[in-house]
Amino acid sequence: MKIGVQPASTNLGLRSTAPPAYLAAGTREIFILLGGRHAHRRLKSELSIRPIGHQLEHRADAHVLIAFLAYSLQVTLKNRLRMHAPGLTPAAVFEKLATIQMVEVWLPMVDGRWLVMPRHTQPEPDVQALLNQIRITLPSQPPPRIKASQITSK
Repeated sequence: MKIGVQPASTNLGLRSTAPPAYLAAGTREIFILLGGRHAHRRLKSELSIRPIGHQLEHRADAHVLIAFLAYSLQVTLKNRLRMHAPGLTPAAVFEKLATIQMVEVWLPMVDGRWLVMPRHTQPEPDVQALLNQIRITLPSQPPPRIKASQITSK
């Protein structure tokens, strides 16, 4: 059962399968965090996201979820910057962090399988200094994994 909630102050509709009592309590926090339509527009401009037309409802729902998660991460980063690096903006940090790349190296093995090694590049000294200042550590390199060969049948 889908329940539509649309506060009078915004045009943003929320749908949920949660019970009405739980939904009423949760939407208040969501709208406090998002700040309604203004926050949604600001999020789109700050993250350089352009509108996407969705033909299917589940794709539109997924888009709203990803936008909400991105905004939540941005708010968290903004608060961390306020504490540890006043004067820096999330946009400046994103620009610096964009130099860190993720790659997957695929090496063929003798028996036809593949050795897959996901890796991220080591940050430059100035990026590492920024990470240290805002107290964020990169995860360790993930371990390699072995993938079976792709067998195609006709």
